[in-house]
Amino acid sequence: LVRGNHDSRAGDPPAALGIAVVDEPHLLGPFACCHHPQMHPTHFVLAGHLHPVCSLHGRGRDRLRLPCFVQEGGQAILPAFGEFTGGWRMDAAPGRRFYGVGGDAVWALPEAAGSGGVGR
Repeated sequence: LVRGNHDSRAGDPPAALGIAVVDEPHLLGPFACCHHPQMHPTHFVLAGHLHPVCSLHGRGRDRLRLPCFVQEGGQAILPAFGEFTGGWRMDAAPGRRFYGVGGDAVWALPEAAGSGGVGR
């Protein structure tokens, strides 16, 4: 578990749970595990904190909001699953890719996924 902004108040989980807790960046193979999105000079970053979501729009007013992965440059921002965390809609940007998560699958979404066209 990578410590983040919520942990300064909540503290680490009880030791009895057996969860290893580390500070960011925690280097793990080719990855720098971070709570906050950021760049790392030598490792690809896996980050949380933002809890990205996307919305897929259908005919009429159909809309489906899903957690999503966002990949940009040398980092991937991971979704959160559950209602406690909410979600943050990120705007489309050059080089930013969205991957929606639903059921037991992950789908690459069009580059307009963050701009309100196919999804947001």
